[in-house]
Amino acid sequence: MENKPTLYYGSGNCTIKGNIVAIELRFQGNIEITDKTSDGFLLMNQGNGIMILPIQKDAGYLNDLFDYVGEFKVTNVISVNSNKERVSTSIRRVMDYTELLTGTTETMTMNTEDMNQTHVYGHRVNKTTSNSKYWNNLNTRDWDIYLYFQNGSKYIGAFNISLKDNSVKTGNIRTINSEDLYSKINGKITPTRNPSLIPPATLKRREMLNMAKLKGGSKLKKVKKILKRKRGR
Repeated sequence: MENKPTLYYGSGNCTIKGNIVAIELRFQGNIEITDKTSDGFLLMNQGNGIMILPIQKDAGYLNDLFDYVGEFKVTNVISVNSNKERVSTSIRRVMDYTELLTGTTETMTMNTEDMNQTHVYGHRVNKTTSNSKYWNNLNTRDWDIYLYFQNGSKYIGAFNISLKDNSVKTGNIRTINSEDLYSKINGKITPTRNPSLIPPATLKRREMLNMAKLKGGSKLKKVKKILKRKRGR
């Protein structure tokens, strides 16, 4: 019988053990997130939620998720395995004894619900932020997406997406030479920049997003809405 997946967090790090390809977690507090996933995954955060999804075929399994500074108490986790099935996941709070006793370096693992100690690592922060600024190394050949220059000419090639305002620009990574790209809705050239929605696309592999069907997944609902809108050219 396959072991139950387990999320471990504490001492400024969050990892997961098990054959997991997508995850959403809810938490209390505010943290500064440093993404530790491979290039095959995309980490997104909104409010007190963090979602990590595969963006490449055969991206592998999740393991080291992110480092953090701030107050972080995980309250709920939803995971998806390689069979696109939601699976129950244990939550474990890992503490270094130095958080409790001065002068020791041993570690211990405890159930989240049993912990009454502080959940602050480093220092408190006022707002949850992430170092994941852009979704890089994308290409129109890999995605069922239609992008255009402002003059209406079709764009084919590498592009990147801002995770802050969802703007799409040319190039594998964003530089001063990157040009703005546009979508076409009902025949009208439309800016891709839209801070209220996650990156727009009619995705060839959109099942990677839909497979999760994560609880409280407002972002996934917005993705589906965008996908329908992008049918217009």
